[in-house]
Amino acid sequence: MIWSSTCLRQLRLHEILLRCACLLIAITLFLAITANAYEANHKHEKEFKYISEALDVRSLPRSLVHWDMKENPVGRLFTKLDAQEIGQALTQAWTKLTVASRSREINFIEDHFTGTAYRKIKQDITSQTSIEKGMVVLDQKAQARFFHKDGSSIEIKSDDTLIVRYALDPIADQSLLLNVTRECTRQILMLMTVGWKIQNHEIDCSKRVSLLPKKSEKRNAVFPQKGVNYYPAKTPWSEFWSEFDEEIIDRDMKRIASYGGNAVRIFIPFSDFYDQGTSDQALRHLDRFLALAAKHRISVMPTLFDFKGDYIASGWAAEYQYLKQVLPVLKRHQNVQIIDLKNEPDLDYQYHGKATVDLWLTLFAGLVRDLVPDMSVTIGFLNYESAIRLRDIVDVISYHDYEDQAETHLRFETVKAVAEGKRILVTETGQPSWGMAGGFPFSMQSQSQWLDIQLEALKASDGVYVWALYDFEYDDTEGIASLPWRRLMQATYGLFENDGSEKPAGKTFKKFNFQSSLRSDWKHRKETQ
Repeated sequence: MIWSSTCLRQLRLHEILLRCACLLIAITLFLAITANAYEANHKHEKEFKYISEALDVRSLPRSLVHWDMKENPVGRLFTKLDAQEIGQALTQAWTKLTVASRSREINFIEDHFTGTAYRKIKQDITSQTSIEKGMVVLDQKAQARFFHKDGSSIEIKSDDTLIVRYALDPIADQSLLLNVTRECTRQILMLMTVGWKIQNHEIDCSKRVSLLPKKSEKRNAVFPQKGVNYYPAKTPWSEFWSEFDEEIIDRDMKRIASYGGNAVRIFIPFSDFYDQGTSDQALRHLDRFLALAAKHRISVMPTLFDFKGDYIASGWAAEYQYLKQVLPVLKRHQNVQIIDLKNEPDLDYQYHGKATVDLWLTLFAGLVRDLVPDMSVTIGFLNYESAIRLRDIVDVISYHDYEDQAETHLRFETVKAVAEGKRILVTETGQPSWGMAGGFPFSMQSQSQWLDIQLEALKASDGVYVWALYDFEYDDTEGIASLPWRRLMQATYGLFENDGSEKPAGKTFKKFNFQSSLRSDWKHRKETQ
């Protein structure tokens, strides 16, 4: 067959197009395979990071060891650099011990313990049953007593090592043991190829720390408390402390006082007040906030922990160091009388287990009292039933009330019946004003009416904190739900609109008065809880 030149050109064109198509398909397949490989690698990387975080929940840039450098040890000069290096080694050793106790993985401690210490720990961990047991070192005051001339070993003495021992049954969701002690200890560390390892750990004395409330001298809190939950209108949630503006705070405290308010509840995020990059500034801002509130005779209830991703023991030491940074600032100001340990911890029962959460609450309520014994501790539970169940671990009972309004007074009376004389606060309550046509599902007027009824139903309480002072525009899904309709509702609980305009609910709050008169002397008195 003889092909014409036209046919040949068409064949060549088709052949070129076919080759291009094949090349395009090959490139597409290559990109798809590459994308899948990248996604698989990225997924593996994310899973690895998650596992790593689960095992070592928080990095510990701050050493939990605090050195007494007044006297040099026998042998070798002990420098600040030595103290930093060995303090960090001890911190990592105690942290990995906590992780190993929980996970029962002996590999975690091989780089940090040797000799007698290693053998004892290995025996304890490998002999564990289904019960989770652990020892957590929260804080250690140390002094170097002997430092070998060649720098190969050191003996450390501590007259105050704060240690937690606990036991949990995760299957039965039950706490079995919680002891906190201050101990006199001695450790010998050896410098090995991988760094410092603890060779021996001995206890010379031990004194138990009481975790439950007891009769003591307490600051005279202002009761009843007519309060609001406070964020600045333009910088709520995560921007509160980083974008701190004194003029705005001063104006807002004046506004609250002019509406008859005498208390605010604020949040002190762990992330802002522990991280070395932000903590110094945040602490200065907190100190200034408390002073501005006092200027307008406003009491401040700080909430220490809010969004908490876990309760496992490897994070306790960092959280205790956070307390040691924040509580001294609070202690300096007489208008801080009650500390709210945790916001709505009962929301975490489903994900972390009731026994785990309750053990953490009992421990840290006691630790706060140990650090600032003249302050009262409360926990802002989401529902009143949780507040009743754990009433013995707090000085002041508090809960949030967003439930059926017809039973608001009944819920309060139920709490009061078992309170045994302890003060009762409702530290969150409110209703949004967001609505569509016809006032559905809410409106400014319905918000005002609801608040009027709610405050009247809680008039016999020791205080109510309305959520919140302002509506929010800032789209921060850490504090506000991600779903659009929920975000719209949660952003409109304020007594004032975001631009500062008064809502009808603001007028309702202003006219409300409790049955008893307000006291604001802020002097110490004896109070039996």
